[in-house]
Amino acid sequence: MRKFYTIIRNVVVAVILTIVGLYLILYIAISLPFVQNSVKEIAQTELSKFLNTQISVEQLSIAPFNQVVLQNVEIKDQDRKELINIDKLGAGINLWALLSKGEIIVSYAEIIGLDAKITQKEQGAPLNLQFLIDALKPKDPNKPPTKFDLSIQSVVLRKSRVSFDKLWQPRHEDSEKFDANHIQIENLRCDVSLPKLANENFDIDIRRISFVEKSGFNLKSLKGRFRITNDCISAKDLYILLPQSEIHPNDITLNISSLKQINQAIKSEGVTLELINSKLSPSDFVSFFGPLRNIDDTYFLKANVWTNLENIDVRNLTLTSDSQNTSLQLVAEVNEINNVDELTFNVSEIDLSTKELLHHLTTFANVSPAVRKQVANLTHLSVKGVAQGCLSDANIDLSIGTNVGNIDVSADYSNRNKVSHQLLGNIAAENLEIGKIMNVADLGSVSFNSDVNLTLRRKNIEGSASLEIPHLVYKGYTYKNIVADVEKVDKLISGALNLDDDNISINAEGSLYMNKQESEVNLRVDMPTLDLNALNLWNKYPDYKFSASVDANFMGNRLDNTTGYLQLSDMSFVNSQSHGIRYDNLLIQTDNSFPQSIDITGDIISGHIEGQYDIAKLPKSLINILSKALPSVLASHTEAHSHVAKSSLCIRKPQSSPLLSQ
Repeated sequence: MRKFYTIIRNVVVAVILTIVGLYLILYIAISLPFVQNSVKEIAQTELSKFLNTQISVEQLSIAPFNQVVLQNVEIKDQDRKELINIDKLGAGINLWALLSKGEIIVSYAEIIGLDAKITQKEQGAPLNLQFLIDALKPKDPNKPPTKFDLSIQSVVLRKSRVSFDKLWQPRHEDSEKFDANHIQIENLRCDVSLPKLANENFDIDIRRISFVEKSGFNLKSLKGRFRITNDCISAKDLYILLPQSEIHPNDITLNISSLKQINQAIKSEGVTLELINSKLSPSDFVSFFGPLRNIDDTYFLKANVWTNLENIDVRNLTLTSDSQNTSLQLVAEVNEINNVDELTFNVSEIDLSTKELLHHLTTFANVSPAVRKQVANLTHLSVKGVAQGCLSDANIDLSIGTNVGNIDVSADYSNRNKVSHQLLGNIAAENLEIGKIMNVADLGSVSFNSDVNLTLRRKNIEGSASLEIPHLVYKGYTYKNIVADVEKVDKLISGALNLDDDNISINAEGSLYMNKQESEVNLRVDMPTLDLNALNLWNKYPDYKFSASVDANFMGNRLDNTTGYLQLSDMSFVNSQSHGIRYDNLLIQTDNSFPQSIDITGDIISGHIEGQYDIAKLPKSLINILSKALPSVLASHTEAHSHVAKSSLCIRKPQSSPLLSQ
């Protein structure tokens, strides 16, 4: 029995020593530079053939029995230009799990100094790495994919950069602006764990991804756990960190029937994205929109948004600035976003309040200093309202509140026949301090109500508009009861203005027919009373009031082809004792046929002008002549020249009055 034990022991020892010896021999063989160099050459050759490109490896080292490290790996594209360079590529495998359980477990994968240069030669051309993608595709698409099941415990990426260039597109002049045609990612770092990689089961744990884009956009950290199975896709513990922003999406889960039915599952079930206590700083997104650099506030965002790729439902969106100067509450939905003709929207709630947004908007657009100053007067803005409809039929109702007054807006838009656009609207304001908005010191508050009915058809606008102004303050005087109407039909524009106030009364109506040289203007104005002193417009003659009637008709579309008449009647500028000027009638008739002529008939002045003259300069010449008779009313002009072949002018000075003697 003892002899049998000795034999068994010797056999076991011999087997162990043999195995150890074989391992030692294999270890020594693998460690030899000649062997490692041979393995490197074989790998280079076979990979180059498989990928149909040039692949080179400067050095390959094997650390028995579970680690391989490649140094200075270079992969060329199909044009033999640099595509991928890697300073160090290493991987380790768990041999015990492979030998005992048949499981492929990669203990680590390390990529140091990756430099990937992705390019596109011309529009529509494939990327320079397309051949790599094609080489890894199944040769027979109808053949079931090869079964695989492996695990990578840790993937580490360091000191890496990736660039993408559309070679046929120019580079943006501003290097600090994100250029989607030329992307350059620097300092790319990645820590990922892949616990499960199988045909229909993927577990991906992104512990950290960070990079800096050449424009300055800085992703400090992206984290998340993702799982894909044949019946479910989930994303959990999502977190995005920028220099001054933090985004916390909720966990997302999508139930599916198979991986091939992902789109169908999204369309039928939808996906909900919820942001909780997220913080956004506009300065983190300056690369995408430069004017954001002028906003130094931070905003807190909460949102609940559902989508199925065809419809978007903003169930709740709340935005609040850290300074408490801006807040936004939004509830809205958009349906059929993939079909413009069927797209519909419904904004059931919008509530915006801000003390700074208008100021920021002026920094976004190139506006004049005058506009900036006007906007600066609006220290507070609030907007509440609803909107609904589609691109061919929509309506909106808004209440706009500001520190200088409130405005209510309602509008209905229609384009159902695809030919004409119709707009029905109303805008009203109560005690709106328009002077502060327009930066006009003499202009005070105004209340108004305006209705609009417009139709745009093939660049031609038709319709009507009305305006009622119960009160308007100008230079300290309150104007009351102003009503205006205008209507356009084809080429004819007609309108009326009525002002019924104690110190100014105007009734005016007119029309404009637009047809090139056959254009025609008609105007009738009755002004029973105008007290310039009471209106704080002119206080030189405080007891005098003005009244007059004007009737005019002209044809033509330029001053040099205008023919028609202007009649001034029943004009008076008198005081309570009836002292002043009275002028019963003045008729001016123009004829621009050859030769040009002007006939003047009136109580004080009459005459005839004939010849070739510039009608735009003629009034100055007439004023020079009239100023001699009415020096206190009219001032002469030093420049007034017209080519007049023949003229006669008679001026009769009326009875003396305070106006004509000064």
